[in-house]
Amino acid sequence: MKTTGMRKNTQAGVVPAKVSKPKERYILGESGCYFETAEYLMGKLGVEKVIDLLHNPVTTIAPCQGDSLKVNFETEAGETKFVGFITNGDALIPLDASHVDAIKEHIADGTILPAVTADELVAMF
Repeated sequence: MKTTGMRKNTQAGVVPAKVSKPKERYILGESGCYFETAEYLMGKLGVEKVIDLLHNPVTTIAPCQGDSLKVNFETEAGETKFVGFITNGDALIPLDASHVDAIKEHIADGTILPAVTADELVAMF
């Protein structure tokens, strides 16, 4: 039996447990919402680049499946790249198309700051 391309030491139908990675989140002014960077961009942006990204006219905010909004960036070559989500923080209110304009206003008028991480929060106790 040829096993090329098969994973070793796995059982049929067993899915490995998904490990939750820390999120890189930024507070969007007084909106109560967060910008969460895409996994491939974690650790690469920082607050200044997030501000530049969210103020860039080629950055779009649109509804997606689920309770958040997706943030895309269009490159000079016309390629659309997913760069993150806007979530409603810890609130249970789903975001949809009716929230986009208000969130854009908070981005334009408010301060964008890194959210407190779990380690920073614990250090405050």
